[in-house]
Amino acid sequence: MPEEYAGPVTVAFAVTFDFSRFYTEAELAVAAPELLDDIRRASTIDGSIDIESPGRTGVRVADELVPCVQNLCFRAVATLSTGNPAEVPYFARQGLVSLTPVGDETEIAGDRVDPARYPTGPLCAALVACGERFLDFARTLKSGDGDYLAAVEDAAQYGTIAEAGLVTWEVYD
Repeated sequence: MPEEYAGPVTVAFAVTFDFSRFYTEAELAVAAPELLDDIRRASTIDGSIDIESPGRTGVRVADELVPCVQNLCFRAVATLSTGNPAEVPYFARQGLVSLTPVGDETEIAGDRVDPARYPTGPLCAALVACGERFLDFARTLKSGDGDYLAAVEDAAQYGTIAEAGLVTWEVYD
């Protein structure tokens, strides 16, 4: 039985070094320079995409963030906009996450996530917005790392496609 929709869908990214302690977007905005330097020096940025809505089960998809943003926040949204289910493989871990349309909602299930349903339009808009915020964060933090920035820009191309798909649900910023 679907959970009752009780409020907006929020999607945020978090950064981790050990998949135990996650630094939220709010924490990163006021983080000590030493923490930001540690993230800057890392060859990749690991973390999570966290999906929440009041009255619903939360979902945390933890992986390397550039491929996770590309595949979960952007490619999955583009696929959902066609009415089809999306499968998101983990990049640095084994397994996958499935996003399956069920009426006006999308069910998220898979490896290392508890199943949950969210209204599709608000979910997709929040995923795209989160992906864009992460890419902006990464561009700023890794501005001196050409290889990393190339991966960020590759992911951003999928963001453009996902944004175009949001018209499916008449969701605009």
